[in-house]
Amino acid sequence: MSYAMVPVVSLLVVFFPAAAALPFTLLAERRRAVTARRSLYEKSADQMRSLTFFVQAALTLAVAADLAAGGLVSRLIPASWRVMAWLAAAGEALAALFSLPGCLAGRGGRRGSGRALAWLSGLCASAAAVCAVGVLWVCVRGAGLEEDGIAGVVSLDCVRIVIPGALQAAGLTQAFLFGLACLALAPAVAHGAGLLWQALRRGADDFGRDFYTVTMGGRARRASHWGALLLLFSALLMGLTPAFSPIHLPDLLPPALAGGDAARAAVWFFGIACLGLPGAVLCWYLIARSAVPLRRKALVFLAPLLLWLGVCGLLARLWR
Repeated sequence: MSYAMVPVVSLLVVFFPAAAALPFTLLAERRRAVTARRSLYEKSADQMRSLTFFVQAALTLAVAADLAAGGLVSRLIPASWRVMAWLAAAGEALAALFSLPGCLAGRGGRRGSGRALAWLSGLCASAAAVCAVGVLWVCVRGAGLEEDGIAGVVSLDCVRIVIPGALQAAGLTQAFLFGLACLALAPAVAHGAGLLWQALRRGADDFGRDFYTVTMGGRARRASHWGALLLLFSALLMGLTPAFSPIHLPDLLPPALAGGDAARAAVWFFGIACLGLPGAVLCWYLIARSAVPLRRKALVFLAPLLLWLGVCGLLARLWR
């Protein structure tokens, strides 16, 4: 597997859980509007509704187009696992289809049907995320893969051969911690994407300063809390994984850069990239502590980039 796969896999690990958490974040905003009796949470839910459909539809189109055209994701996933990848894309497509009428039902005042469709969208996206993250974990650990990226097992046998091999190679503890890290990553990225969406739509949705102070501050606070859990699980996961060394970097670097100073520089690069996770959590914490969160736009845009770099470093640490 090529070194170029690490950024691609990290994007998939980030976006699939985020697409699954966004519908439930929308439902939480609806619930908060009822319990707090404040219309600003209803407006915030309307913003999250459009973001949910956009993320799910874009993810579906990107993955399906890559699999159909034989792109990076198609070369990463072995032939016997490609059915699971198509199932993940199909589940994400169903989630997007449920999100679209949910937007129309919400605008028409049919809140009950909108909540039901949001639940269906969240369940479909969750099933897609489980399929995608499971396949990516097996690919990252290198179980059942040959040098050409094609596994020599059939689809029915991969359940009996590849999955036990992945668990044996990675360890049940590492697989469990990786699952917990993805569970914490999902709401953290969803709230972080909500912050970014609100900052981008500031001119179109001018709801006033109080709206952005309350909603962005609360969303940044929840993102930092879930990010703290992500840091805990990631630290435990890296504690069970051998440290970066030039020995296993040839699987990540191109052949021309597999040895010498380039390999030693890559060790430092991937090690520093892991600091992106605490950097993203710190950005969200500073936004939450700010009296006017909207003035922290630089941190709002910096946090997703740092999170992506941190996930890249984490997956490079786990790469085998």
